[in-house]
Amino acid sequence: MIATRVSATLMLVLWAGCTGAVGGGDIQRPTGPAGNDPGDPGTLPPGGGGPGSGGVLCQETAPLVAAARRLTRDQYINTLRDLLGDSAIAMAQQIAKDDSSATIAFDPRSLIVSPDWASDAMTVAEAVAKGAVANITSIAPCATPANEQGCATTFITTFGKRAYRRPLDLAEVDGLKKIYDIGAKNGGYSHGVEVVLRGMLQSPAFLYRLELGQKAGSTAGSVKLSSHEVATRLAFLLWNSTPDQALLDAADGNKLGTDAEIAAAARRLLADPRARETLTSFHGRWFGIGGLSEVPKDPAKYPQFDDKLITAMSTEVKMFVDDVLFKGDGRMESLFTSGFTYVDATLAPLYKVAAPAGGAFTRVDLNPAQRAGILTNAGIISAHTFDDASQPIHRGKFVREALLCTVLPDPPPDLNVMPPVPTPGVSTRQKLIEHSNTPSCKVCHVMMDPIGFGFEGYDGLGRFLTVDSNGQPVDNSGELTGTKDADGPFHGAVELSKKLSTSASVRDCLIGNVVRFAQGPDAADDSCVQQKMNAAFDATKHDVKELFVSMARVDSFRYRRAIAGEVLP
Repeated sequence: MIATRVSATLMLVLWAGCTGAVGGGDIQRPTGPAGNDPGDPGTLPPGGGGPGSGGVLCQETAPLVAAARRLTRDQYINTLRDLLGDSAIAMAQQIAKDDSSATIAFDPRSLIVSPDWASDAMTVAEAVAKGAVANITSIAPCATPANEQGCATTFITTFGKRAYRRPLDLAEVDGLKKIYDIGAKNGGYSHGVEVVLRGMLQSPAFLYRLELGQKAGSTAGSVKLSSHEVATRLAFLLWNSTPDQALLDAADGNKLGTDAEIAAAARRLLADPRARETLTSFHGRWFGIGGLSEVPKDPAKYPQFDDKLITAMSTEVKMFVDDVLFKGDGRMESLFTSGFTYVDATLAPLYKVAAPAGGAFTRVDLNPAQRAGILTNAGIISAHTFDDASQPIHRGKFVREALLCTVLPDPPPDLNVMPPVPTPGVSTRQKLIEHSNTPSCKVCHVMMDPIGFGFEGYDGLGRFLTVDSNGQPVDNSGELTGTKDADGPFHGAVELSKKLSTSASVRDCLIGNVVRFAQGPDAADDSCVQQKMNAAFDATKHDVKELFVSMARVDSFRYRRAIAGEVLP
């Protein structure tokens, strides 16, 4: 029975350390990452090399994916919205925010159900259920049913399938009917539906993305997902939310098992507005705009930096990415080189363009000598500038880590990591060159500072400069090193953006981030997956939307690594 498997698998997963424990507390991980057996590589059955692989023939391994992942706050809110309508969004907002330090993918071990989180979920479930039955015909088949039990059973099986993202088994239906009977006894049909809805919205089958798998197609080290689990993985990849009825119907008919079937389903989902929200959010996280509200700024130097400006900057990034991906050619190169942005009355002064009539966001063309793509966006620059007018260290670190996926070594424990204080008459660049010549500093600074120097033409709000904060002429010459194909000198962030736009190192980094976004931070670096997605990305001329489709088309998208000791049905 599915209900029994859910309970047993959650116990196994929690013991193995795949996720946080219900009730709080960290779980030790006695085996490998995500609780998987470190001795089995999880080799997939022979296959691959089809249309979604770019013609690459190689053998993938099952990814290290937690078998039970609690929904993130955004996924929880989106799912309630898609199940019960926009009215549920405001009620769901009170659920606690997730760890803000996460970048592309949340660590499942950080997504615990603590007592406080469980209490919030109960409060939300009660409020949402009460609001839903106020217009009961929108969620249940009968308003005043002549056959009350039959209508209740229909509601449980139909709504329950959407909430649990797969068909319910008989034991689950019977258990939920008993909950309904308790509610109906004390308040009739409507109250029975309300009470059973509360129960569904607090069930592990709703709160967790469960990937129990199936025996058919699995190997000793790899677990093949069921059709409904593939549908769920696809929906959360492209919508960050639950599958719709069409996707569940495809899973019912086992129509998500081939490359062509998954590609067709993925492209249908990409045509939905929910995909626009997900992909713009992904890029915002990749470029670090989410940290903007936590960046310290000197209020005397930047009095404009307030909640209104932060919101405007975040909106600008979303609108820019949405335009490139869904109105433009959708190519990675265009993200780095497009010469436009969106401004409202708050942002227009930063770019020295006329404020739009009425103050609403309007697309504007920018000076190509000063701006090129998302990397010169005022919000992105501001998000990586702390206090000072110019911080090559932080800006260079951002490019090195986020866009080139370089893992920088930790600084020595006794090192003073504070940047040098600007000296009158001495440029920030001159002070940093002296600072980075210290042997203990040099190993990291030579990888960051020469990149960051390219942003010297922008202040802490991303405004274009020709003179730095010390009154010295801006020297924005920089150099890229350690890349596959973009090494060499450049002048300014515009030239840097152009170099990065065609770099294989940036493409590899983007692909790795898409894999982590889809499968979690513990997903192993699979060179075969990287090769397939690289080939497919090249074949589409670096279409970012198609990159997400190719993620769904690789063989490993339909598998996870086996957990030591688990038994499949």
